[in-house]
Amino acid sequence: NTNHVPFMQEFGLDVTGTHPDAELSLKDDAKMQQLIADGSMLKLARRMAEHNKKNFPSVFEIELKAARAFQPDMLLCAGMESTQGAAIASSMNIPMISCQLRVTVPSKFDPSIMEEPEWLPGW
Repeated sequence: NTNHVPFMQEFGLDVTGTHPDAELSLKDDAKMQQLIADGSMLKLARRMAEHNKKNFPSVFEIELKAARAFQPDMLLCAGMESTQGAAIASSMNIPMISCQLRVTVPSKFDPSIMEEPEWLPGW
């Protein structure tokens, strides 16, 4: 997200913001604010999906342009970026490695983002 660029630059990294400012998107969308206030996680996820779908063409264009300018030997992509990462890597004839930034299997210690199922055993 573009709002994370200054944070990353503090570590001396050369960064390109590709996604719109998530905080600003939430502040500017009264419907999203209401869904958060109501605790409607599934409806919020649908609303965010609409937002992401609308922004996808411009986000993908920025990602592709940044990758071509950087000329990496491989791409490391988080789960949410793996689809476009695979497309970019394929177009550049380089490997793409999927990197999960969190545990993806829910347990009683780390439930899913929807806080279920808490009854799973601790593995």
